[in-house]
Amino acid sequence: MPPRSRHGQPQNNRPPMHNQPPPPQERRRQQPPPPQPHGNRPRGRYGRKRGCYVATACYGSYYAPQVLVLRQYRDDVLEKSLIGRLFIQIYYFISPFFAEKLKGYQKLNGFIRTKILDKIVNKLKK
Repeated sequence: MPPRSRHGQPQNNRPPMHNQPPPPQERRRQQPPPPQPHGNRPRGRYGRKRGCYVATACYGSYYAPQVLVLRQYRDDVLEKSLIGRLFIQIYYFISPFFAEKLKGYQKLNGFIRTKILDKIVNKLKK
């Protein structure tokens, strides 16, 4: 009877063959991890995900119409100038921190949404 591993499975003491596929347990480990939510978002010039972090946190969805207006302005206007690209870089550096802090603060999100973001979005629509 062959010796058993600590899990009760028979041990195979033979050296692995080079042309033989790995056992099923190892094949599972080699598969890529499942995609993350919103993993198909386009990536920007520097390889970062291209979300409007604060607006998404305040409006509650990456696909909210107001967030789409802000993203379109970023893509159509800001990216075409040096100052705009600099603003985008700074924004993407600091905004994830603020977006994380806004989670769970509905009143603060509402204030930012109505007093700041809605006004910006309305001006951009004109």
